[in-house]
Amino acid sequence: MAYLAGMSEEDSIIGLGGIGGVLVLCAVIFFADASHSAALLRLGALKVMTMGLGLSALTLFALPASDSLLVICLILGVQSVAYGVYLTSGNVFVTGEATADQRGTVMGVYSTFSNVNGIVSPLILGAASEAWGFRGAFWASAALALYGSVLPLLLSRRSDGSV
Repeated sequence: MAYLAGMSEEDSIIGLGGIGGVLVLCAVIFFADASHSAALLRLGALKVMTMGLGLSALTLFALPASDSLLVICLILGVQSVAYGVYLTSGNVFVTGEATADQRGTVMGVYSTFSNVNGIVSPLILGAASEAWGFRGAFWASAALALYGSVLPLLLSRRSDGSV
């Protein structure tokens, strides 16, 4: 690690975090696809989707409690995998819920509402941040993620959560 010798401790930790991020990405590419597919088959897309979003919510609760850059990087790594599981399982769930003649329309609506959060979230989280500080924005985001993980369970047409 001679190339890190001239860097400050903070810069070297960020560099190591980047290297760790690449290694996590490689692990996800090789291992997560197979385990995610097995979980989808065994548990059903609805349950895997809600578990991914629920885990993402837990990481949002944990982020503002940490002062360590290394711990924050680890939490963000877990969150990225959890959110990726949520997104891919969501697509599987939505296409499984729709009838064959509705799939195109349903996926269009799902994609539209998936992108609306990029407009609405900054408004909600900005207001939360103003009212409760930056930790409040994370807590509000986590609460919304938990709400979003429970709502599909309540609204699903399938009682067993399978797709």
